Amino acid sequence: MFTKGRDAINGYTMPLTEKEELELQKLLKMDRQYAGIMRTSPNPEAKRRASIDLKKIRDRINELCPDGVPKNLTTPQVAPKKTAAEKLQQYEILSQFSIQKTSLNCDDKDVNMLATVLRVWEDEFAPATGDNHLKLEFSLAQERDSHFAILENIKRSLKQLINTIEDFALANREDFKAQLHDMKLRYTRHYLSEGIAFLKRIKEFWKRVDEDIHDGGQFCLNPEEIIEFNRHFESATFLDGYSASRVVHTSVVFITEAIDSLNLPDIRLRR
Repeated sequence: MFTKGRDAINGYTMPLTEKEELELQKLLKMDRQYAGIMRTSPNPEAKRRASIDLKKIRDRINELCPDGVPKNLTTPQVAPKKTAAEKLQQYEILSQFSIQKTSLNCDDKDVNMLATVLRVWEDEFAPATGDNHLKLEFSLAQERDSHFAILENIKRSLKQLINTIEDFALANREDFKAQLHDMKLRYTRHYLSEGIAFLKRIKEFWKRVDEDIHDGGQFCLNPEEIIEFNRHFESATFLDGYSASRVVHTSVVFITEAIDSLNLPDIRLRR
């Protein structure tokens, strides 16, 4: 799987190339991830797989750095962690909303962030971009309507996750807690994977519409119309008074900020 170790001349190890340094940084990150699995997972099979992968990772690290990892790479060069509230302040649109816990016992910042983003989208942006206010060319209108069904499926996934989180918090038996812990991890990965895929999908959709409006196209049939919510039937307020074209552009900015704030890797479910 890995190449042979680096050459040494008269006991002197050659400096890392830029490519090797990038590889080493990636390996060190993977080392921490797999070591975390070894420490925390209650699943013996997951620990066994992690142990195999961890040995391969550390063998390669030793090949790259037979005299030890350089000190400047031992600790990742990252900025101090920000609180969730501080993290939001860098965003133009996202900063105007507060992150809410999705349930009393949910302390997963990514789950809470994603749940907040999707709630804001459903409560504020979906009504403004829906057919009552924003008229799209027929085929695009159909595609937009399909987004609602996807969001409902994601909400069901969140409900399943919340139920498991609450059951885990109340469980007393260790064997039951271990089972619920595995379920919680699986449902978390599934929810985050579904949610990020949805955000990327609607970003590309509304980005197409936004670019077409900018180019004077016909994707949006009422770009200059002002959006006004009916207070008797609609609770959305954030985009009230915006033109349809500004609603589309603001939606793209919001989704882009949401994806960036989550900054999640490609999540694949381990079988």
